[in-house]
Amino acid sequence: MSSITEKSVRQILEKLIDRVDVQEIRNLAKDFDVSDITLCLKHCQERAGKGTKHGFVHQDLVNILGERLGFEVKFGDHLHGADGVWSYGDARIVIESKTSAAWQGLLEEARKFVRDEKAVCGLLVSASFGQETVNAVRGGYPELRLVTTDGLCKLAQLRKESILAIDNIVNILIPQETYALDGLIDLVYGIKEQIKRPQPVEMIADEQKKLEEVPESIKDYDVVAKAMYAILRNRSNEWIDPTELAQEIKSNFPKTFNDKTVGQIAWGFPFAGHWLEKKGVLEIKRDEDGRRSYRIKAL
Repeated sequence: MSSITEKSVRQILEKLIDRVDVQEIRNLAKDFDVSDITLCLKHCQERAGKGTKHGFVHQDLVNILGERLGFEVKFGDHLHGADGVWSYGDARIVIESKTSAAWQGLLEEARKFVRDEKAVCGLLVSASFGQETVNAVRGGYPELRLVTTDGLCKLAQLRKESILAIDNIVNILIPQETYALDGLIDLVYGIKEQIKRPQPVEMIADEQKKLEEVPESIKDYDVVAKAMYAILRNRSNEWIDPTELAQEIKSNFPKTFNDKTVGQIAWGFPFAGHWLEKKGVLEIKRDEDGRRSYRIKAL
């Protein structure tokens, strides 16, 4: 990302923080690329202060990264309780985030949130951690883990590039036994299996073949429309919102959409969805706020 682009992202975020409701910023940020989230987190850390909304936006950005990692995320209240709860299967992780490295006096509170939520662990997230915090967690808080925002963004990027599966990520974030090593070995082996992918030429040929497995009436449509159909066909009878659908497309067709972010893919849905609906292969449901969700039309 060039310095000009970075400057633009910072200016846009600052204008949003000054003028827009925090909930709306959260919704807009769900379409940000991981690199943009990384920059926005850094900006919030640099500008946070008493009376500003930077800390609230920082908290939401951390939770959005949780969604990118593949978790079901419950966003926390900005003033009370845990900052977030991430769930995957039976695993629940409590999230606490700060724009600074000052965690003194907050570790007991984080432990309480872990117990209240019946979570397997708590994840403390900030730009850095002082040695005092590291020593305290190491010495008396086995249910807590520490991760920097930079580390979390790197993890999200690995997930985006399909190098790590959600199961790998859960195993990384949940505390591992240090005396029984099989768990760590299984983790490394699972990552190795995840990155054993076909050569790019073979992969894109396979993707193109899947994208052509559509009704004759939409054979001439663009790849976004065909990808929408392909994903929805595999999840028949399910209503899927645009963000989830775009993430599925990016995950299942990584080479075809290599140069597109999840947000850019989703921007094509209103048009592609309209065409597919007119052809009778897709249904669109709109809620009271006009937000759309899609499903394949039953034959």
